[in-house]
Parts: sequence; structure tokens; C-alpha cells
Amino acid sequence: MSVDQERLPITLIIDGEVIKQNLIIAKISETDLKNVLDKNGVLSYKQVLFAGLDSAGKFFYQKKQNLKDR
Repeated sequence: MSVDQERLPITLIIDGEVIKQNLIIAKISETDLKNVLDKNGVLSYKQVLFAGLDSAGKFFYQKKQNLKDR
């Protein structure tokens, strides 16, 4: 019987700070991370509340909200 093993999600950025150890685990360079964010209009890690890879390896992120937007 063959069972596909599902991966755990991996956090890459929390509150604007890159988790470099998790980049190594995910086998993603910081340049690749920056390029993906740039393509989505994110100019700085400081704009990111949370970013990671889901259990399927798909990248996702959430930008911080400006205080004046509330």
C-alpha cells in the first residue's frame, strides 16, 4: 500500500522577520522568497505579517494592515 505523506506547513516570515532556519528546511533561498513577494507587490519583509508554505508546498502570505486602514 502506498500512502502519500503530507508535509507540515512551514512558516517563512513572522511579523516582518524572515525565519532563516525554515528557509533552509524548505530549500528556498532568500532571493527566491524576495522575488515571490516582489511579484505580489510586497516591497519589504516589514510589510508581511505572515508568510509560509502550506502542506502542499504552496506559498501564501498576509500583509500587515496600516493603522489608518482600521
